[in-house]
Amino acid sequence: MNVIIYCRVSSDEQTLGASLDVQEERLRKHCNQMGYNIIDNIPYREDESAKTFEKAPRHTRNNELYT
Repeated sequence: MNVIIYCRVSSDEQTLGASLDVQEERLRKHCNQMGYNIIDNIPYREDESAKTFEKAPRHTRNNELYT
């Protein structure tokens, strides 16, 4: 199965225990254990909540910002 890595936190508090780096590491390990093929080696990351309309979520890929 082909997959991509998508990491997300929706609040500053969540970054304390489950940072985006930790999520990526766990997702990669899980994919390897399950035999999944990660088709894009650069993970997609979202680090803000979409619960307010004042600021849109930020998506980063290879440390580049996509809005």
